[in-house]
Amino acid sequence: MTVSTAMKFITFVFLVVLFLNGCGSSPTSEAKRETLQEATVDSDISTQDKRSSQDFIQKADASTGNDEQMRAMYITALKYAIAEQRSEEYLLAIIERIDSTKYNSVALDITLANGLLFAARYDETLNQDAEVVMNRLNQGNVHRKHQVALWILKAQLESNQKQHIQVVKTVFRIEDLHQNQLTEQDNILLNDLLWRHLLHVSGETLTQFQNDFGQSSGGWISLAKIIKQYLSDAYELPRQLAIWQRMFPQHATSNYLPTDIKTLLTISPFTPNHIALLLPLSGKLQRQAESIRNGFIAAMDLNANTALTIIDTDKYELAEIEQKILTANVDFIVGPLVKEDVETIMHSELLAHIPSLHLNAPDFTPLLPQRTNAYYFALAPEDEIEQAIEFFLANKIKHPTLIYADNSLGRRLALHFNQLWLQATEREAESIAFKNKSKLGEAVEELLDVNLSKKRIAEMKRLFGTALETASRSRTDIDAVYIIANSQQTRLIKPFFDVNVSVFGEKLPIFGSSRSYLVDESKSQKRDLNDLTFTEMPWLIRNKARSLHNLYAKVGEQQTQLKKLFAFGFDAQRLIFALKQLETLTDQSFDGLTGQLAITKNNRIKRDLEWSRYQQGRIIAVAKTDQ
Repeated sequence: MTVSTAMKFITFVFLVVLFLNGCGSSPTSEAKRETLQEATVDSDISTQDKRSSQDFIQKADASTGNDEQMRAMYITALKYAIAEQRSEEYLLAIIERIDSTKYNSVALDITLANGLLFAARYDETLNQDAEVVMNRLNQGNVHRKHQVALWILKAQLESNQKQHIQVVKTVFRIEDLHQNQLTEQDNILLNDLLWRHLLHVSGETLTQFQNDFGQSSGGWISLAKIIKQYLSDAYELPRQLAIWQRMFPQHATSNYLPTDIKTLLTISPFTPNHIALLLPLSGKLQRQAESIRNGFIAAMDLNANTALTIIDTDKYELAEIEQKILTANVDFIVGPLVKEDVETIMHSELLAHIPSLHLNAPDFTPLLPQRTNAYYFALAPEDEIEQAIEFFLANKIKHPTLIYADNSLGRRLALHFNQLWLQATEREAESIAFKNKSKLGEAVEELLDVNLSKKRIAEMKRLFGTALETASRSRTDIDAVYIIANSQQTRLIKPFFDVNVSVFGEKLPIFGSSRSYLVDESKSQKRDLNDLTFTEMPWLIRNKARSLHNLYAKVGEQQTQLKKLFAFGFDAQRLIFALKQLETLTDQSFDGLTGQLAITKNNRIKRDLEWSRYQQGRIIAVAKTDQ
């Protein structure tokens, strides 16, 4: 079992334990109803308890005519179903039978809220139902014995809503005010919630927390700052962690320390002595490979004792590459770049023991060897599609529409967008393709239904005369447009939307990918894309690492794609020393030139780029807070 899998399992168990502890009794104005409902709920489910969720479902189904008893039985069935690790469909089927707007006893409402928050991992709308129940619980004076449970529910809801700052603040408050009332299961859950969100909080906010909550938070905040600052420093991170353990022994040896943090304190990062860099340096991708090589070398600490061997994958066959790597005692491989070459290297039994960071992601099939020490880093345009979907969902955009170039890449990305949107919303996103520049106007008009409006206007003028004052109307059900096209095409598309959205409708937000941006754009070109919001590498937008820009100017051309590849090579070198830490801290990301980098399933590096906007001939960063 991998660390990530183990962590998910442990978190699941802790949530179940907390859920099972969520019941008790509370005074109510209707003592008879309270007694009836409390009789159906145990304070815990012991190993000797032979009852099952099915038992309570059957009792609920038999309780026709008694809504309160039926509801109490279903809530109890939900609790038992979670303990039994029932399927998503099973849990949601029970929840569908529970009217969460109806009043229950305090204990039952706490149990219901716990169940809804647990099931929200399958259906995010259940967070809203849980919030309704919690608002109901907070309306009256709740007995002191339930106050801790309500605070913990609050932290869980904030966690589900990814309110990083609020979760950390709530957990610190609970531990500050109610430490003596917390059970072992409470402490385990709270520390898990804390570490799921603490590393997403900015250093400035962490310092403020340290001032607000004092000594009780100091150890955790110090650890978070160390991780954020030294994550990619394989030599300094272990040293700083050792210092932290000496300074805060009560934290380091705590039984409540989450498993991933315990693992972080013991793992040894990759510290290779000899790296092999595999790139196609003599073929059709020579210029691209040279940019990656230059970025990789720029990232190397020239004072370190790490040797580098560069191997041209277009010049040598696999057997020759294997021989060069083994002869040089290489202990880490970076590359190859071409997908087919990655698959070839993955089939090599002689190199299987050497950890590697491949610069592309293969098509995973049952025939492809699965290697736990292989990682995959690529400048995949799919990353930007996934980020756009996440952005739309977070910003309550319900009806985005897609316009894309009718070529192989455009069709591939449009399909990916539509699949993700359908999966997230169970609705299909409307889309339209254009084949060439001359068809752009028609495509936009068709998408916005302006062509139909023009036909209606023409018919009205035929009936009432040409002097009739008219204005075309565009459809109003679209709330965003996402463009999949290159920079030249995007400059042509954007004005069509500006002139075809009717004066009767609100301004339509338009989004694009990094393909719409060029590093040497003129002010007039920027003005052509006014109000377009797009994703791009932070290095290019914020002029991050100015010294590297100066270095690049000496070794590379001022060309967008080559500059991105330089940053790609730079990040690849630095990633080597952060891979094990990222694999352990699955919610943490690494601040790279190409974006925020994190490890997902199949050891794939996922990039989170920055959102920026064209505005009055300039590019401005879209504000991003840690919530």
